Amino acid sequence: MFSNPVGIALDGAGNLFVADTENKRVRKVAADGTTSTLAGDGTQAYLDGVGTAAQLARPQGLALSRDGKTLYDTDTDSPCLRKIDVASATVSTLLGDCANGNAGAGVVDGTAATPAKLGYSYGVAVDAHDNVFLTHAWDGVARVVTPAGEISTLQDGSGVPIAFNFPIGVAVAADGTVYVGANHGNQILKLTLAP
Repeated sequence: MFSNPVGIALDGAGNLFVADTENKRVRKVAADGTTSTLAGDGTQAYLDGVGTAAQLARPQGLALSRDGKTLYDTDTDSPCLRKIDVASATVSTLLGDCANGNAGAGVVDGTAATPAKLGYSYGVAVDAHDNVFLTHAWDGVARVVTPAGEISTLQDGSGVPIAFNFPIGVAVAADGTVYVGANHGNQILKLTLAP
């Protein structure tokens, strides 16, 4: 049984990962249709851990790393980016301050050590170089996290953060072009990133 499934990701073996938002779980549907819980115990909270010992606050966006080993989760009601090791089902926080709830929210570029702050993330996509792109709907921005764990806000050619009207969806083409769906603007925007 699913309750408001939102984000999905598919690996090379045909396994489907589902952000089961209102059940506060990430589920795995094997190629044969067998469904199991990968992470989350159903409690809307923040807790790193393994499998059902972890807690998620309304998972929404899901994206797999290039090698299929890491699943990124925009845990929408937490101001942080979570990651799940697919093989071990270990949930950890990559960036952000989940523990402080609303007080931990914001848009501050940097690293976990700086510390960087994340707004409430919705969409997530991974490019061919394992850069992770996020949309922050309420903050009206899109951001990128490098494999080294540094997050920055996407900017135009003059260094001004690009403003989107409630961005939710994000996708990255093979050539690195980024597409952002601005929900309230009824637009799809195409971004060509500087090399």
